[in-house]
Amino acid sequence: IFVWAGMIVGFDEDDESVFTEQLDFMHEANLPVCMVGMLNAPTGTPLWQRLRDEGRLREGIQYRDQADTNILPLKMSLEQLRRGYVGLLNELYSYERYGQRLIGNLKAIRRRRGAPARPFFWRDAGGAMLRLGRVVRHFLLTGDAGRRRYFLTTMRRILQMDPFYFQDAIWHMAILKHFHTYSALLNRSSQVLDRVSAG
Repeated sequence: IFVWAGMIVGFDEDDESVFTEQLDFMHEANLPVCMVGMLNAPTGTPLWQRLRDEGRLREGIQYRDQADTNILPLKMSLEQLRRGYVGLLNELYSYERYGQRLIGNLKAIRRRRGAPARPFFWRDAGGAMLRLGRVVRHFLLTGDAGRRRYFLTTMRRILQMDPFYFQDAIWHMAILKHFHTYSALLNRSSQVLDRVSAG
């Protein structure tokens, strides 16, 4: 059993220290996957009504994804919230930090000696092979030497620890591929916005 985390930034008590606090917690707990979003106020909810009454609702803004919000934070600016969120994701899904958490998590949940092998179902084989192919293509058939080195080093350490975790490792590498790509995209978008604001 793997534990994933879901966290939100932008609550009224959150200031800029919240990003470091959440990052530190994820590393101390060795949780590889964390879905982080900015606080949003869905229309008609008590939160939406309270923020509208306080003049802290971005009227006419309908959030599109977890990297957007329709609220005005209390203890930091909207720009600080956005920058902190993007920075948090970039740190969470950097190769080094993700690998440390994944290996730490696997060490913490080591299966007991004599535990039965995982059952194999032919109906799942096609999806597993497709996922394996995509992960290998992304991490090995690339011009990015750092990405390739990370994959080989992390997989070697996991297989040395227990080959049983090969399937889990490939699954988590597929997740990393998604979140690392997403955080890099957010980072590029943030840089474009910074240049537009400066110009």
